[in-house]
Amino acid sequence: MSAVLPDISHRTEMHSASEQAGLGALLAKRLSGDLGRTLYIGIDPADLPGQGIDIRNAEFRGIECLDWCSTDLPRDAKDFPVTENQRSIPASSKQNYETVVVKASIQTTDALVLFGRTYQWLHPAGRLLVIDSEASAATETAPCRELAQRCGFELLETANGPSAERHMDYCAVYIKKEPRRWRVSHISPEDLPALGALFQQAFGHGISPALWCWKYSGGRSRGAVVWKDQKIVAHYGIISRPIRYFNDAALCWQVADVMVSPKERGAMARQGPFFLTAASCADAYVGYGRRHLLGMGFPNARHMRLAETLGLYTCVDQMVEVRWKPTQRRSGLRFSCRDLRQMPSDKDAELVNRLWSKMERDLAGATVGVRDWDYVRYRYLQHPEIVYQVVLVMDRLLRRPVGIVVLNNGGEDCELLDIIGPLANIPELVKEARRLAAQCGGKGLFAWITRQHGERFAATGGELRPLDVSIPTSVWTPGPDPEQLKDKWWLMSGDTDFH
Repeated sequence: MSAVLPDISHRTEMHSASEQAGLGALLAKRLSGDLGRTLYIGIDPADLPGQGIDIRNAEFRGIECLDWCSTDLPRDAKDFPVTENQRSIPASSKQNYETVVVKASIQTTDALVLFGRTYQWLHPAGRLLVIDSEASAATETAPCRELAQRCGFELLETANGPSAERHMDYCAVYIKKEPRRWRVSHISPEDLPALGALFQQAFGHGISPALWCWKYSGGRSRGAVVWKDQKIVAHYGIISRPIRYFNDAALCWQVADVMVSPKERGAMARQGPFFLTAASCADAYVGYGRRHLLGMGFPNARHMRLAETLGLYTCVDQMVEVRWKPTQRRSGLRFSCRDLRQMPSDKDAELVNRLWSKMERDLAGATVGVRDWDYVRYRYLQHPEIVYQVVLVMDRLLRRPVGIVVLNNGGEDCELLDIIGPLANIPELVKEARRLAAQCGGKGLFAWITRQHGERFAATGGELRPLDVSIPTSVWTPGPDPEQLKDKWWLMSGDTDFH
C-alpha cells in the first residue's frame, strides 16, 4: 500500500538533518524488526529518512485525530443514532495496524483518548510508541502508567531519545494486551446508544438525546466508560465549569451521571468499574498540570463514604436546605420584575454580567462557579426540558438592577435555584422570590445553599434543614490542599445538572 501523505504546506521550517536522523534512529532502536502496517500521528514523513524505516506501508495523520470529539446530536433527535467521529480514523480501520507511533506532548494530549483510540486501531499484541518532545523519562509518572494499564496496555520500556537535547526527550513503548475483565476508554459519539441503555438500567428511567447533549456537547464535557465483553458497563461523566478559585480564574470538573450496570455493582471496591472510571478521569483531567484544577460533585453520604474509602474524594462542604412560606404581597412601587425568557432585551447580557461582577467581588474569599451571561443563557434559557423563570429585579427608584432570581415552578413547591447579584441584596431578592412563588401557586419555596451561607438565607425568614448532599474535592491526584476549600464553596441547586 502506498503511503498516505499529509498536507504539510503549513510548515514554516524544515527539521535539521540531525533531528531527522534522531527520530529515525529512535524508531529503529525501540521498534526493532518489521513494523508492519504503521500509523504515524503528528509525524512528518520527511522526518523518516534512511534508518531502515519503510514508509510504503504507512499512514500519516495529524495530531487532531486524538482530539476529544464532542457528542453533539441534532436538537430534534428522537433517539441516540450510531455516529462516527469524523475527525478520527474510520471505524473500518479498527485493529488495522501492527504499530502506532505518536509524537505529542504528554502534558497537553488527552491521554485517555490517546490510549482509548490506539487500542481500537491496533492488532492484538500491537505496539504503541509515544514520543514526547517536552518530557523526560524522569518525569514519566505512575498515573500515566496506570491509566495505560486500565486502557489495555502494558508499558514495556521508557527511555530518552538519542537527540535528547533537541526534539525527542522521551519515549515510551507499550504493547496492547487483552484485559482480564474490564477495560477503560474515552467516550465516543458511537457509544451514545449504549450509554442511553445504561442510563435506563442504572436509574430506572431514560434520558432524552436532547438532555444528554445539553450536558455533554459543545466541548463542555469529558468522561470515561468501562467495557466488558464488548459492552459498556459503567460511565463516569464530568462537565467542565469555569470557576473563581479565591478570585483566580480556573476550571473545575463537576461529576455527572455516574452509572454502573446492576450486574456489576457487586464490584464497587478498588479496581471495580466505579473506581476504574473515576480514577482514570482524575489521572487524565484533574489536578496540577491538568485541564481542571479542582473536581467536585453532589454525592449522598453513602456514595461519599465509598469514594473516600477508595481514596478518590474527601469532603470539604455540605449542602443545606432553606424553606420559606410564599408571601401574598405586591412588588410595590420601588421594585419591578422582568422574566428574561418572556421579555428579552438587548441589554440583558450587560445587566447579568454587571450583577455577576459585583457578586464575584463579594465572594473573592470563596470558590464559586462563574455566573455570567453565557452561563445563564446556557444553564437556564437553553435547557431542553425545563422552563425556568429567570427574573431580573430592578430598583425603580435608583434605576439599577438588584439581582437575578432563577425559579422552577414545576412542582408543588417552588424552587429557588440561583441568585446572582451583590450578597447585600439577598434579603430583597428572597422577598421577590417568595412573592413570585405565591403568584405561581406554590405551597412553599425552598433553596439549596452550601452550609456556611445557610444563615444568610435563613435570616430572611427561612427555616434551615439538613440535606444528605456532600461536596467533595478530588484528592486522587496532586492539587490544592483540601483544607483550603473547607467551607469555602458557594453552591446552589442550580449548580447541579439534575435540578
